[in-house]
Amino acid sequence: MIPVLNSPPCVGGYHRCMKGWERVMLLSPSRADWIIFQLEGVLVDVHNKTTPAAPESAAGSSPSVDEPPTTAPKALFNARWDKLPLPVGVVAADKNALAEGLAALGWQDLPRSRSAVVPADGSLEAFCRDMGCRLPLVIGSTPVMFDLFMRLDRGDFVAVGKGVTQCPIRFTTAADALRAIFGVV
Repeated sequence: MIPVLNSPPCVGGYHRCMKGWERVMLLSPSRADWIIFQLEGVLVDVHNKTTPAAPESAAGSSPSVDEPPTTAPKALFNARWDKLPLPVGVVAADKNALAEGLAALGWQDLPRSRSAVVPADGSLEAFCRDMGCRLPLVIGSTPVMFDLFMRLDRGDFVAVGKGVTQCPIRFTTAADALRAIFGVV
């Protein structure tokens, strides 16, 4: 956790009275040993899915109108997992979202041990232990992910979007967060 100056209540180790840039300055890249991304809402948008172009059949016609168009999550992040400054882990709410999201990102080659389905009532503890992660930088977009982080009770949390009102450090996108903290992406 980020050191707290003897003062008012804190959430996730962050000093509530500091200005945004001062809080970001406390997030030292040397503190974290892993980045754990929430897949939904941070790396991919599962609500605004893209519809791939329909492939033409051998006869040159489009597929039947009776067939519903297939959709895929829209990637919100364009950096490769293996080009980020720290090892990466990804968590999702369900197995299908995890598979579709990693495919949308082009991260199918992310080792299986670095991705997991973590239910809302679950824990990040086993996932972190299995990866050897001591101090994760958790980047999430929902109150459920923030609750998972709070139960983990170590590391730092950065919110993406407006879904996590309890977290004083928020960015519009994961790329913005990584750029501010590590100077990359």
